[in-house]
Amino acid sequence: MVSVEHIGEDDLENYAMRTLPESSCAALEEHLLICEDCRERLDSEIEFVTAMRSAAARTIKERDGGSDAASAGHPR
Repeated sequence: MVSVEHIGEDDLENYAMRTLPESSCAALEEHLLICEDCRERLDSEIEFVTAMRSAAARTIKERDGGSDAASAGHPR
């Protein structure tokens, strides 16, 4: 039986966030072609990153919308 070294959590997270150095992407992508476990872990990581980005965008929009409304018609 051949032992397969799986992708580390940090590399998966960086890949999902698109911050993994390009020099590391080819080997990671090659491994993803043959490893269902790592593909599933990557899918979960992408879902998490997407949810966090969405939450951050909503928070920024709410914050900016609130400050715009406050400064538009009300003196400080």
